[in-house]
This record gives sequence, C-alpha cells and structure tokens, in this order.
Amino acid sequence: MKEMIGDIQYCFAYPEIEKQLKLTVKNKDILLKTLRAVIGTLDPTLQDISFSKDLKDTFIIRRDNTEIIIQEGKLLNREVLSSGTAEGIDIAMFLAAMIANEGSFYYCDEHFSYIQSDIEKRIFGIMLDCIGENQQLIFTTHNTDMLDLNLPKHSYVFLRKCLEDGAYTVSAISASDVLKWNTDSLRRAVENDVFASLPQDSLLDELEMEWQHE
Repeated sequence: MKEMIGDIQYCFAYPEIEKQLKLTVKNKDILLKTLRAVIGTLDPTLQDISFSKDLKDTFIIRRDNTEIIIQEGKLLNREVLSSGTAEGIDIAMFLAAMIANEGSFYYCDEHFSYIQSDIEKRIFGIMLDCIGENQQLIFTTHNTDMLDLNLPKHSYVFLRKCLEDGAYTVSAISASDVLKWNTDSLRRAVENDVFASLPQDSLLDELEMEWQHE
C-alpha cells in the first residue's frame, strides 16, 4: 500500500495503551488549548494548566497545592484524579492530534467509559469537524445515545460475537446493509436487536428467577 499511495500516518487511542508525546512548535499550543478545554469541562477545578519550564515535553495541572504532571504524554500521578478526568487527558491528546492534522487514520477505541454522554457526543462532533480530505476516523463506543446523531446509516457498524464450533467469532455488520429506508429507525433496530449485537442476558434471567424462588 505504501508503494501505491505513500506513507500512512495514524493515531490510535486505547485506554490501556502507553502514550508517548513529542511536542513540536505546531502542536504545543494546540495541545495546551485542548487540555484546558477538555479537562476544564470535566473538572472545573483543573483550569490552571501550563507548560513546565524545567521538564521537557511536560504539562503541569495545578489544583490548590497539588501539581498533576503529564510528561511525554504519561500522567504521572493518576491517583489524584477521577477515572473520567484521567481518561479526559488521553482524549485531549487524541483530539489535539486531529486538530493538528498529525495523521490520516484515527482510531479512538472505548475512551469515554467514565464520561457523560452529552460530553462524549460534543467531543465526537469536534472530531468529525476536524476530519479532512483522505482522512478516516473509527470511533467505538457502547453509548446508545450516539445512535441519535445526525449521521448517515452507513456510518454505523455493529460488532456481534457468536459461538461457532466451540469458538467465539466476532463479525461486523453495517447498518445500511439491513436498514434500507431513510425512515428506518436505527435506535429502534438496535433496541430490537436487529443486528444481534446486544449482550445475551439469559444468565441474569436465571439468576433473577432463582432469587425470586428463594
């Protein structure tokens, strides 16, 4: 593929992946502004964010007498932040990369587990605004509120896990392959498990019935 179209730049964000950050003149100010916007939204007590004068590629977030350090993309004292705010730092770095146009392929995988639905939709909208020509964003989520966004049906792909010959396989199905009419409701289709993507809760049913008969 590289021989045909040249080098491909990508950005992959996953909650358990180790971040690395090398600041350039171009992305330094963008990342600072993005951190202030995202982190300040998630936690209004964390609006004092600045560059470190002594440490390379380091940001310092101040709350009262506490300094929270992000060095080369790594949050050093994660324990002082809530899960949502800590996750927000990774989101801000990913969003800043998109704003700075640092890649052509972006994959944001399950990064909003601890963040309010409205905030997830708002940041996702900013990501969509940042996508340029010949760029691609893949965004995975369990948030069903994302089904209400004004996006074409072919934008949505659902993953389903099936047991076949004693092994689980994961397949993908595009919403547009099933829903052919503009009037078809994506949310209603998901709620009715048209894509066979909802978790099977038969074990919970059994547990509930067992306790009812105790």
